[in-house]
Amino acid sequence: MGINQSGPLGSKRSPPGFSTVELLVAMVILSLICMGLNQVLAVLFKAEVTSRSKQALLIEARQTMDHLAGFVRVCDVVAKPNGPDQEILRISERLLDCHDNTTHLFKIEGDGLLDADNDGDGVVNEGGGDPYEFVTMDLDKGDPDNWKLREERPDYTTAALDDYLPRFILCQGVTNFSCTLLAPGLVEIHLALGNGENGISLTTRVKTAH
Repeated sequence: MGINQSGPLGSKRSPPGFSTVELLVAMVILSLICMGLNQVLAVLFKAEVTSRSKQALLIEARQTMDHLAGFVRVCDVVAKPNGPDQEILRISERLLDCHDNTTHLFKIEGDGLLDADNDGDGVVNEGGGDPYEFVTMDLDKGDPDNWKLREERPDYTTAALDDYLPRFILCQGVTNFSCTLLAPGLVEIHLALGNGENGISLTTRVKTAH
């Protein structure tokens, strides 16, 4: 004879499961875990954004500093700074070779003569028909929320000796730019960039070759 599995009223027993309280507790714990993971992800995302922002500032600052140092290394006259902490760098230009010195046309590979060699005799800045020509970097504070480092360089597309190209921007978001003449032919350059949340500050000392 088979065994009767029914209860007193002939109904089957319900299988064991979670009670309502247990389900609510599990949901609360799961919610807390999700909130914690969300906070961790938010922190990681912010750290990644900050890291990328700092990296971009560092790259821009280094490129700008290398640009400035390149002009200083080959110059033979430092007109500015002539003292400590001046927001200008004005030096003789002896770096560029981007034009034909005879036709004054742009020539990407150059012609083997520095653009500053106005008389094309292979000697730069000897006076007379080949005077000093200067490149100038200064700070534009016209926008108080976004200082800009500008550059002005000679216009080598003409035969004139005293004409300059319009100033152009080297970098923006400058928080400090200062130059100091430490000794004859030795310039210290300080450049700091910022974007409101992050900042980068670089300092270098450059000795002229002449």
